[in-house]
Amino acid sequence: MLECDKMTLIKRSIYIIIYYIAVGTFTTLSFSALLTSYANTQTLQNGLSQESIYFSIQAENAPNVKVNQLLDELKKQSSSFLLYKDEGNSYAKSIYLHNYIFPMMTSSERQITSVPPGNVILDKSLLNNTVIQENDFFFLYNGKYYKVKDSFIWINKYINIDSKFFVALEQDQISSGQYSVDGINLTKLEVALNKLNQTASISYSIIPANQSYTERIRLALQDQAFIVIVFAVSLLLMLLSIFGTTVSWIQSRRDELRIRHLVGATASDLRKWLLKDYWPLLLFSFAIGCILAWVIAKMAIFNAIIKEVSIWGSLLSFLFCLMIGTLTAVISIYRYGYKNRKSELEEALLP
Repeated sequence: MLECDKMTLIKRSIYIIIYYIAVGTFTTLSFSALLTSYANTQTLQNGLSQESIYFSIQAENAPNVKVNQLLDELKKQSSSFLLYKDEGNSYAKSIYLHNYIFPMMTSSERQITSVPPGNVILDKSLLNNTVIQENDFFFLYNGKYYKVKDSFIWINKYINIDSKFFVALEQDQISSGQYSVDGINLTKLEVALNKLNQTASISYSIIPANQSYTERIRLALQDQAFIVIVFAVSLLLMLLSIFGTTVSWIQSRRDELRIRHLVGATASDLRKWLLKDYWPLLLFSFAIGCILAWVIAKMAIFNAIIKEVSIWGSLLSFLFCLMIGTLTAVISIYRYGYKNRKSELEEALLP
């Protein structure tokens, strides 16, 4: 008898089950994508650590201040550091290693501790764009040929995207520009820049690479903007239909409600009974939806924007579905009672 009642309940609730399977699948994928993007914001560009620092130098009024002067001051403060300088584009960086290991795995799997002048380290796929002279590879950049010291396998991180190649920093150029440094703390960097300022009038600004939680959330939302927009629109459309579906589900059980009311059940008892039946349906549907989300992630169907399903993403999705489902059920119960308040049964459902 109990099994028969369960099957009857499932048959009457088929539309609610389908709805929450879809919601469970979509929210699990969406929350997992957002959490993955948020975690990726902690992985900085080009192998920089969380202790690295961004800084800029403005030396327009002191054009004789060269990069080698900056390097001399930095060497006084640290025996080992990595320095990048922006090249004015998103795919290249100038690099200087001072007793520091190149932070990305090279194709030759050897450790690079220096990049001589006129050399470049580039993405392995760019080797197709090189020329060979005397058994050496040369890469053309800004009208100049650089000797390829080594290559690495470029990985698309979507957030804090790595550069495609690194050219040796030209030390005789003007020091003005945007930099990132690893291996020197904030205090020592300020000392080096202040000393440079004393010898030649420059201005500078410093920004820690370690971003705030607010900034990381902003970057994650920006990275998953498509997911966020689709999530919001889909949720709105689904909410417009789920209330009617839930009210219809309550309506299909009016005979049971009437019998329970006639044998003494109060309006509060009826609400609790409906929720007691509604929650298992929600949990059952969510479990199926969550499994579908894991299958979709494993099949890499949406690999460009959703790479994996995480446990935390599933948990957030569950809490979200439980909250939305409970709110929908409660509102629908009151809505059903309000629309049918003249009947004896619905009067019992009113507060």
